[in-house]
Amino acid sequence: MFNSNLKETKELLPRYAIDNLFVSDKFKKAFPDFKVTTYEEGIKAILNDYDIS
Repeated sequence: MFNSNLKETKELLPRYAIDNLFVSDKFKKAFPDFKVTTYEEGIKAILNDYDIS
């Protein structure tokens, strides 16, 4: 490897060859008031935080 930080990449990449399905029932039960944001909302929040204008 040309970069020691990438050593584990070779090991992790096969995990992305298939879809990963996450069941969030336990999380929702533990945090019922947690507001889920859309991708659009999240990207806007990130851009606002970094104010790249």
